[in-house]
Amino acid sequence: MSCLCADCSPTPSQTYSAAHKLACEARHVAKKDRQGRLDYIADIKKRRGEDAAVALIAQIMRETGRKTL
Repeated sequence: MSCLCADCSPTPSQTYSAAHKLACEARHVAKKDRQGRLDYIADIKKRRGEDAAVALIAQIMRETGRKTL
């Protein structure tokens, strides 16, 4: 079976997209308690940078409808 990402397949699967990965990660983080969310975001900032942390925070807010973490 070949990869179903947009680079390898003429008919890519949505689940292979960066947007899908971000949405899944945001739902995962949203289930944590507040301190868990803050710790996770701090780790993302440290490992992936400020832009990745901001994008994840924005996605968490979209997924949950919250105004704050």
